[in-house]
Amino acid sequence: DTSTPNIDIIYDIKGSWIDRNAKPYPRNSYAICKYCSELFLVHNTNQSIDKCSKYIGYHTPSIIYKDNDLNSPIYLNKSNR
Repeated sequence: DTSTPNIDIIYDIKGSWIDRNAKPYPRNSYAICKYCSELFLVHNTNQSIDKCSKYIGYHTPSIIYKDNDLNSPIYLNKSNR
């Protein structure tokens, strides 16, 4: 369906500020790529040395961000609140 937007960034918003930042993946750990859903080895902080099969560039981990990571306002119309 072309009217369904792609979700690129996910936030877990709880309204708190204590321990509410996403943690980077540790070096040499495994993560799921947010573009192709393949498992890959994290080389440096949140980066891979392997090219992604569905994105121009490298694998990027799927991260759930938290309250303190949100740095811009979110505007919702009344029907989406």
